[in-house]
Amino acid sequence: MKKILFLTTTILCAVSAFSQVTLNLSDLPKAWEKYMYARDTSFSSSVSAGAGGTNQVWDYSTLFSANEYDTIKYSRAKDNAKYSQYPNATLVSYSTLGKSESFMKIDATGSWSYFANPLDTTGTSPIIQLHTMNLPMTYGGKVDDSFKLVQTIAVDTIPFLDSIRISVSNISHTFIDGWGQLKLPNKTYSNCLRMKVWNDQVVKIEIHSPFTKKWSAAPFAPPSNGANPQYLFWSPGEGDKVLQMNADSNNNIQRAEYREGAVLGLNAVANISSNNVYPNPGTNIIYVNCEENQQLNIYNAEGKQVLYNTKLLKGINTINISNLENGIYFYSGTATNGTVINGKFLKQ
Repeated sequence: MKKILFLTTTILCAVSAFSQVTLNLSDLPKAWEKYMYARDTSFSSSVSAGAGGTNQVWDYSTLFSANEYDTIKYSRAKDNAKYSQYPNATLVSYSTLGKSESFMKIDATGSWSYFANPLDTTGTSPIIQLHTMNLPMTYGGKVDDSFKLVQTIAVDTIPFLDSIRISVSNISHTFIDGWGQLKLPNKTYSNCLRMKVWNDQVVKIEIHSPFTKKWSAAPFAPPSNGANPQYLFWSPGEGDKVLQMNADSNNNIQRAEYREGAVLGLNAVANISSNNVYPNPGTNIIYVNCEENQQLNIYNAEGKQVLYNTKLLKGINTINISNLENGIYFYSGTATNGTVINGKFLKQ
């Protein structure tokens, strides 16, 4: 009997230790959603990104100190002015800090691809589609993809050459190398997958002589091979990554961006009942009816957070909105039991 109990306990512990966190298609960002991130670029050369593996605890709660902020806005690719250049794209993200756009394709099969223009020296180089995810994915999941590009650029300002040829061979790797708990300065995520992304890249630059009519290696060094890893932390149900870290070849952090807040898409919010907030519209005060203790965040229509982690108790709570400008606001709250409330209200 003791042997049976011991064996049962051992099996249960093993199952618990190797429970899998899974990233599904429903966990990816969607059009009209906005995500706010705090960025830290002040790392020394000795702060390690940490190890992968199972049941990890990645504690960055006291490590990050934000010196920049960014909002990532998602929209439908077909509504974008550049859609003709990316006809296969379904989604585009816009960084308000970098003022840059990224086109991607997320299809019903769970495939996620990015579009890139790696040789964009003249604006005419070919656009490549790089496959990075194949959902559902869990610990140990891996996706590899590759491309080869060659571009020739005419030169008429240097006497000893008339053309430059750039060749790029690249293999991209996406590997979920760990799962566990993630601690950030503003929140702890109990179930996270860590995704490691890196490239094996070879760049060759050649010059063409108008005198010999031959190609030869350029006398200047090609770009970096791009092998430095990037780590993306995903928590199911959060819509987009909750942490992104760029590391050097020694696995030391160079930059980190962690989630500050999120706003549901306008279409999604329109379908969510806002009966737990009243009066709506409100002028100076609104009341929030909570079934459990929770923390509430409020964002304006541009995605900027205007109320941070306000603690609300079970029952009816009063929130002063007199200092807010007139307009539409979105709220998101997470209760102690994990229940999430989302909605919108009008300040007038």
